[in-house]
Amino acid sequence: MSKRIVFATPGLLASYLEKLQRMQGAAEAALRERAAASGSPYAADDPAPGAIAGAAFACLLAAQHSWLAGRANGTFTEAIDRAMATIVPRA
Repeated sequence: MSKRIVFATPGLLASYLEKLQRMQGAAEAALRERAAASGSPYAADDPAPGAIAGAAFACLLAAQHSWLAGRANGTFTEAIDRAMATIVPRA
């Protein structure tokens, strides 16, 4: 199914965003698990893994909207790469 249809249909969009929310939660859990396995666990109240996962998923959505609207040059992969390149660590 075309993403254009999904973004233009409120019920489909709600379902898609719920799925993304679940995937984002799984990504956050994976970040926490990897950090713990490496010996540098995040504190239970540390928002960093959620912020990292949230930023990645926000970049995905921004790239999708731009690419589907025809505003992005190149491939969808390139649109994601450009969106992700705007997110940089704070010094």
